[in-house]
Amino acid sequence: VICALDVETISINNVQTPCAISFAYRTNNRIQSFVTLIDYNSYKLDPNLAIQQLWTDFFDKIKLLRLSSKLFIYSHNLGSFDGYFITPALYNYAGENYKNVNPLIDDQNKFITISYRYSELAYRDLTEEEMVEKNLTEENRGDKLRFSWNFLDSYRLFPISLNDFAKIFGEQGKLSDYNPEWNNPKFLEDENLVKQFILYSQQDSISLLKTILNARKIYLENYNVDITKTVSSPSLSLLIYRHKFQ
Repeated sequence: VICALDVETISINNVQTPCAISFAYRTNNRIQSFVTLIDYNSYKLDPNLAIQQLWTDFFDKIKLLRLSSKLFIYSHNLGSFDGYFITPALYNYAGENYKNVNPLIDDQNKFITISYRYSELAYRDLTEEEMVEKNLTEENRGDKLRFSWNFLDSYRLFPISLNDFAKIFGEQGKLSDYNPEWNNPKFLEDENLVKQFILYSQQDSISLLKTILNARKIYLENYNVDITKTVSSPSLSLLIYRHKFQ
C-alpha cells in the first residue's frame, strides 16, 4: 500500500522542530488523511517530551489502521529534511527493538530509504468466543503478523517541487501559501490559525499521494515499471531501459 506523509515544523531557538505530521492513504478507493498535532500544553511544560509524544501518537495511528503488511510511505524530501526527524523518532519508538530500524544513507549523508519492521500477535484482541468461532485455539494466540514500513523519497525520484510534480501528473498542488506565522510556536494558541495550518498540512500529503499514485499508474501502463521498486531518477531510467530496450 502506498501512503504519503508531510512533516511540518516550528522554530524553537532557531532550530526547525516537528510540530505536526500529516498522513494520507487510500482505502476502498478513497483518499483518507489525518494530521497529528503537537500538544501545546505539553510543549510548554517540556518541548522534547511533547515532540516524542507527537511521533508516538503518529506511529500508533498508522499501526491501528492496519492498512497492509507492507507500506510504502513517500515524503517529498526525505533525504535532506524529513528523514532527520523520522529516523530518531523511529529508533525511540522501537525501543529495545531498535535494530528493526534500518536507514540507508548516501555518500552525502542524505537518506535514501528508512525501513522499520515489527510483528504483533495475530489474535491478541479476540475474545474466547471469537476464537471458537474462527476454529482457533489458545496456541494460535502466539501466531505473529509481520509488518514493514518503507519510507521513500519522491524528490529523489522526481527532483522538482511538489507543486511542479503534481502539475506534471495532472494533480492539484498546494491550495494555499505557507503562512510565516505558523513558524512561531505561539500560533498554536490561535484556533483559527491552527485550523488553517491543519488544512495546509493535509493538502500536502494528499497532493503527494495522488501524484505518486498517478505517476505509478502511468509508468506501469507505458513502461511496465513499478516506481515503488526503485529509489532514484537514474535507477528509474535504467529500469525503463531494461524493460523497453533489452
